[in-house]
Amino acid sequence: MGQPSISTDLKLGATKLRPGLYSFRVWAPYCSRIDLKLFTPKGVTLIAMEKDGEGYFNAQAPGLFAGTRYLYVLDGIKECPDPASSFQPKGVYGPSSVVDHDDQ
Repeated sequence: MGQPSISTDLKLGATKLRPGLYSFRVWAPYCSRIDLKLFTPKGVTLIAMEKDGEGYFNAQAPGLFAGTRYLYVLDGIKECPDPASSFQPKGVYGPSSVVDHDDQ
């Protein structure tokens, strides 16, 4: 049996790496670009996500906390919530929310 792919071993959605640092991962093989749009007390920030060879986009964002809202911006046009989100405070079409599963 073959070695598992690194891409399939990583979690989708927002994942806490350490206090204040989260990784974001989404599978969108037909997109050429995805930006992570963060809504923080300091304002709105866009972070370009990196695409790997298997269609996954990845980004890390420091300075975040549970409750931070975010969206994915597909190809610079369409804003979408995270399909792997653990919490959608404004419903399925609104921004996703970062969850700290260590606090539960």
